[in-house]
Amino acid sequence: MPEAPALHHGQEACSYADLEARVGALERRLAAWSAGAGGGLAVLSRDRLLTALLLHAAPRAGLHLLPLNPDLPAALLERLLRLGGATRAVSDGPPAPDALPTLTGAQLLSAGPASGTFVAEPLAVEAIHLVIATSGSSGEPKAVPLSGLNLAAAVAGSRTVLPLGPGDVWLACLPLFHVGGASIPLRAAAAGAAVVLHQRFVPEAVLADLHARAVTHLSLVPAMLARLLEVSGGAPPRGLRHVLMGGAALPGPLAERALAAGWPLCASYGMTEAASQVATRCGLRPGWRPGDVGSPLPGMEVTIVPEPGVATTTGVGRIRVRGPAVMAGYAGAGRPTGAGIEAGWFVTGDLGSLAPDGSLTVLGRADEVVVTGGENVHPAQVESALSGCPGVVEAAVVALDDPVWGARLVAFVTGAADPGAVLEWARAQLPSPWRPRAVQRLGALPRNAAGKLDRAELLRLAAQ
Repeated sequence: MPEAPALHHGQEACSYADLEARVGALERRLAAWSAGAGGGLAVLSRDRLLTALLLHAAPRAGLHLLPLNPDLPAALLERLLRLGGATRAVSDGPPAPDALPTLTGAQLLSAGPASGTFVAEPLAVEAIHLVIATSGSSGEPKAVPLSGLNLAAAVAGSRTVLPLGPGDVWLACLPLFHVGGASIPLRAAAAGAAVVLHQRFVPEAVLADLHARAVTHLSLVPAMLARLLEVSGGAPPRGLRHVLMGGAALPGPLAERALAAGWPLCASYGMTEAASQVATRCGLRPGWRPGDVGSPLPGMEVTIVPEPGVATTTGVGRIRVRGPAVMAGYAGAGRPTGAGIEAGWFVTGDLGSLAPDGSLTVLGRADEVVVTGGENVHPAQVESALSGCPGVVEAAVVALDDPVWGARLVAFVTGAADPGAVLEWARAQLPSPWRPRAVQRLGALPRNAAGKLDRAELLRLAAQ
């Protein structure tokens, strides 16, 4: 396997032997720099190749990795650096906040180890290897520590539904400071597969590499899939076996368009706190029901618990998860041991239900449920329905306070559809509580770096 392809990045390619040599050099450089002090290495670089190498090198040098979005506000970066236990940083911009010792990526890659360099003790598998910051879109941002055991369990679970081995190629175009992106190099290395690493998502470039690199696996968020369908003009390459969808709910109409064109979609449900995937349904077929993400991965337990103080006869409630891939608790000074975990369970902020066969259906965020006219409405379901309106490419829904109805829905759409036509379509096709009272057309929906809707920005636009 040493000469098997391991990584492609632009015009650069390396075998597994090359990868080991580069990771080993980084390990020695990090060991010399940290002198065995341990702690966390924050990555504030936009160089995804460097981040991918550090995913392997940092734990071997006795450091956990904390990849961060360098475009975050300085005050938020400072908070995340403290929560994530950063003791030094790699940055291609200004020095890292909080006066951390900082090297540029070029300095880290070019400087060789000095004579008598400290030889680091690799992190034990039960130690924290990776800390991922959550987006903070629904509250205070958090740092999620994932041990080597968490990551290994997540990799093993993923392979049961997404078989991966030597000769396979996974194209990575998601940010590596999110768990969906960081998981790809780890899965590939464990399986002896190759990674095609893109610096950012450009649909034309992704489509070209799907053909040129004989890609077998691809991870996308729904907005990326919509763009790929626009530029592809038809079926994907014949060798593409799995397109893992995550990051946001997969709208039914978008899935139907992709399935009709032959894209091999896998609907998934996951989270940073569980090191990525919790449940995945592959082999989607026309007629797939939005929100159906299949059975939990092996080792992952999922139950549904009622909302506090709310009686339910529908089987819908909060999703909670437990298993070897689930974190032991949020990181950060002042947080109690096991913060966020209740008797071994992580109670999510998502609503869902379990079918008799154990398959999971995800309805949306519990804190996004809208009560309008006495009815509970889940924005994700309305968004999926509106995506079926002729001329609508994507849809997003937020709620504004209303003195009569309690809340009124405002929809944002992209595509050629006229807002008035969308309102007429909704009156004819949707139940009354689901109908938006206003529609705005945008060139693109606002999203964060993970591809999730920026609902705070949508609310600001709706209120104007």
